[in-house]
Amino acid sequence: MELSPDFGSDLNDKMTADGVLDVTIKSSLKKISTEDAWPLAQKEAEDILGCKLPYGCGADHVAFLMEDCHKGGCGWAAYAYIDWWPSVFVKDYGAHPAVVTHELGVSHTVNIFCLLPSVSSRLTSQFSTLSNQ
Repeated sequence: MELSPDFGSDLNDKMTADGVLDVTIKSSLKKISTEDAWPLAQKEAEDILGCKLPYGCGADHVAFLMEDCHKGGCGWAAYAYIDWWPSVFVKDYGAHPAVVTHELGVSHTVNIFCLLPSVSSRLTSQFSTLSNQ
């Protein structure tokens, strides 16, 4: 697997930093849940980039970093869907390696250790310990 923030010059020129795009949604975060906010952020990003996330923009996975939990609160640092492209991180949890590893690799999006059945349970156990699971 290769991770790269390079999406070609057309998209790279629209990024805030390598592989990063800041967007502002047009809804009050006090009135919508975090689960409702990331699809709005997706739409704003697609409008700016001029392509459909993720695959139309050349990405396999997209992480949404929300400034905080919103309507309804949350008791989690991040979440991702199994075998699907989005993951959502709140506050500064997108900068915590154990949280990112848990969401993208061990348990959800990429399922890295599902590809390695002979060591899956041992590695999952080690990473789950690191991510407080």
